[in-house]
Amino acid sequence: MKPIQFILMPAILLALAFYFGKLRTRTFDRTLVLLVGGAGAGMLAFPSLTTVVARLVGVNRGADLLFYLALISGALLAPMFYLRLRAIDQQFTALVRSLAIQQASPPSSFVPEPLRIPFPTEAETGPHPHDGTVDHARAA
Repeated sequence: MKPIQFILMPAILLALAFYFGKLRTRTFDRTLVLLVGGAGAGMLAFPSLTTVVARLVGVNRGADLLFYLALISGALLAPMFYLRLRAIDQQFTALVRSLAIQQASPPSSFVPEPLRIPFPTEAETGPHPHDGTVDHARAA
């Protein structure tokens, strides 16, 4: 075995153990993950097998076949993740709306009076200098 195989094999096994131990998913998802993990472990244990499979499907090297499969998988998984995220966002929005409606308080019956600003009267300020009246005592 090559040194990289000693590093990657435990990583695959730990990832599978984590997936099955912590995540709860549907049977189809578990089966798919088990197949992909098993295929990864098999390719890691027998690297020449990827070249044999690649030549069977018309690709020269096993690394190229794995690259093509990774591109196709990424192209399929990205929209799936987007749709799932969008569904979760819609559920979250519905939940927040529901909580807001449940916790809303009715409007109060108190209606404030209109704001009244007291303007000073002429008795308080005296005659306005530009109101057309002339103070004859000052004009003389």
